[in-house]
Amino acid sequence: MKVRILSFIVLLTVFFTSAGFMDNAFPDTGGDGLTFSDLEGMVFTLSSGAGAWITEVEFLAGGAFTGRHWDSDMGDTGPEYPEGTRYFCSFSGRFAALEQIGPFEYSMICESLEQEGTAGEEEFADGVRYITADPYGLGSSDKFYLYLPGSAAADLPEGFMQWVEAPQGMSYEDIEELDLYGLYNVSQELGLIGPGGYTEKALREAVSAASGEEILMFEYADFDGNGVLEAFAFTGVEDEDEGTVDGRLWFTDGVNTPEELASGYYWSVDNHFTVDRQRFIVLEFYYTTASVSFVYGVRDGKPYELAGQIFGGNLNFTDNDNITVVLDAYDGSYDKSMGFSTGHTWKAYYLFWNNGFKEYAGISITEEEFLKYEGASAVLDEIKESGFEVTDIICRANGIISINLETEDESSIKYENITLTTDGGAVNVMGRNEGVYYAVINEDIAVYPPVYYENLYNGFAESLEWADGSELEDWGTDITSLEITRFEIMDLDGDSVPELLMDAFTGGETRNGGMSGLYRIDGSEVVQLLEGFLTGGSLGGDYIRHCTDTWAAEPMIALTGRAGGFGGTASWSEFYAFRDGELAKITEIFQMEQQRQNYGEDELTDPGLYYTDENGSPEDTDYITIYEVDGERVAAEDYAIVNDRYVITEE
Repeated sequence: MKVRILSFIVLLTVFFTSAGFMDNAFPDTGGDGLTFSDLEGMVFTLSSGAGAWITEVEFLAGGAFTGRHWDSDMGDTGPEYPEGTRYFCSFSGRFAALEQIGPFEYSMICESLEQEGTAGEEEFADGVRYITADPYGLGSSDKFYLYLPGSAAADLPEGFMQWVEAPQGMSYEDIEELDLYGLYNVSQELGLIGPGGYTEKALREAVSAASGEEILMFEYADFDGNGVLEAFAFTGVEDEDEGTVDGRLWFTDGVNTPEELASGYYWSVDNHFTVDRQRFIVLEFYYTTASVSFVYGVRDGKPYELAGQIFGGNLNFTDNDNITVVLDAYDGSYDKSMGFSTGHTWKAYYLFWNNGFKEYAGISITEEEFLKYEGASAVLDEIKESGFEVTDIICRANGIISINLETEDESSIKYENITLTTDGGAVNVMGRNEGVYYAVINEDIAVYPPVYYENLYNGFAESLEWADGSELEDWGTDITSLEITRFEIMDLDGDSVPELLMDAFTGGETRNGGMSGLYRIDGSEVVQLLEGFLTGGSLGGDYIRHCTDTWAAEPMIALTGRAGGFGGTASWSEFYAFRDGELAKITEIFQMEQQRQNYGEDELTDPGLYYTDENGSPEDTDYITIYEVDGERVAAEDYAIVNDRYVITEE
C-alpha cells in the first residue's frame, strides 16, 4: 500500500480532513510560476542517511548559493593524525535559466561553481588530517530538476527517488507523492532533499478560511531552518490613497489552526530578510509622520516577535553588518512665526545583526577631534562658506560621522546635516541633506564606540567610595590607597557591549586589602555582577580573571581566592559563564590543607584526604589536603583527574 510522506501524518490528516483542506492541496504553479526569490533561504542536503558524509546547499538571492561538503573516515589514521581523516569543501556559485516544465517540475542550470582551496590539499589539526575535497553533488554546467511538493512519485526518475527513501525511512516504492522539495542532478543522478511540510496553496486556503478576508501578503518559507515550511500572511483591506493597509497578521504551519498575531494600520507588510539561516518578516506600523518596524520569525516551529520595536521604517538588510532604517520627521526648519518645525525629512540610521538587531550608536566629538581626520578641514571650510555653523558632530560605532548644521534669519532656523565615512584616517562626504541627526534612536539596542565604554568604566572606577578613608565593613582593612591592578574591558557575553573585570588592592605586592568585581552596563549605569574581597595579607582574598580551561567549551570567568590561618590554608575557585545573556555559576572547587594532627585516625582513612608526602605515611606535623568539587568530597585517587579537569590558564 502506498502512502504520502508525512512526518506527522496522523495529526495532519485529522486536521486537514476536518477542515476540508485535503482537496487541491498542492500549489497552483500557473501564472508567473516559481522564481529564485521563492527558493531564497531553502537548504537542500545530499546524504546517504548514515551520517558519515553530507553535502549541503543553501539558496541565496537571485539564484546564488553557498554550500559545504564533508566526509569522515576516522579509521584512516597515521602518526600525525591518530584521530582520523576528514574531507571537507566550502563552495559557492549560481543557478540560472529557471524554467517551468511541468505542474510540479522546473529545470535550471548550475551556471557557475567555485570552491575554497584546491582539491587534495592537506592540513593537520588536533590529531586529525583535513583534506580539501571536490563539491560532491554539483558541477559547473550541470543540469538540475527541481521537484515541488505534490509531485507524483511514479513520474520521477528512480535516480532521484532512491535518495528520498533514506531520510524518510521507507522504500521509495511505498511513496505516492512528495511533501518536500527535491533538487536532482541529472547527469550525476544525485538527489538533494529540501524542506517539507504543507504546500503553499494549502496554507493559503487555511488562512483565507480563518480570516474571511483578502490576503494582501503571503510569505511561504522554512523560517527557522527545521525542514518544515510555514507561512506568514496579512489579510485585510488596502487604502490606495493613503498607501496603507488595515488588517491582521497570521501564522500557519498547516498542523494548527492559523494564529492571529497582530492587527492595525501599516505602511508596509511585504518586507523580509534572511540571516543565520532564519527568515524574518517586517511590518512597518503606520504613524502620521513616521513609522516603527516590528519583526517576526519562527523558533522551534512557533511564531515569535523579535524583542523590541525598531524605530524607523524601510528596513534594508544588506548583510549582518550593514542594515539601515529610515527615520522621517518634520525637522527641516523652525518657523518662528508659527512656533513649530516644518519640512519633512528622511534620515538613515545604521544597524547590525548579533542574535538580534543592534544599532551603531554615536557619541559627540569636538571639532578638534574631528580635525584629526584627513580632509576634515576642507569639510568645515565648506560648511562655513555655505553660511551654516556646526551644532554637533556625532561619531558612530561603525565609523559613520553625522554633522548637524543650522543657519538662522529673522523668520526661521534651517537645519541640515552632512554624512561622512571614515576610511584609513580620512573622511569622505556621503551626502548633505535636511534635518537633524540624533546620536541614537533605539537606545535599548545601542552599541557605542569603544571610547564610550572606556570613559564610562573609568569614570565609575574614579568615583568609587573606596578612597573616602573608610574601612571595609567587618574586615578592618584600611583602603585609603587603593591601586587598580586589573582593569580589563572585554565583551564576555557576546552581545557587543563590553564588561569590566577589575581588581583594586592596597599594600602593593602584599595586597593587604581590597576588592574584585565583574561589572556590566545597564543603560548608562555600571552594575556589579560578581564581588570578591581581599584581606589578611598576601594569602587571603579573591581575584577575578577571564580564563579558558581544559573541560569547558565556553569562555569562563573565575573568582579565585586563598586564605591562611593557624594550622592550614584554603583556596577556592568559582567558575561562571554567560548563558543567554545571564551570568550562571558553572562549578566551584575547594582545596584545604590542614595539619595531620588536627584529624583523628578515622578521618585519616577517609578517601577524600590526599596525603602530600611521597611515602604515604606522614608525620603528625605534615599536612593533608582535602578537595571538594561542587560541595562533594573528591577521593584521593581522583586527585589527578581533578587537576586535569580544572586546570585554568589566563588569557
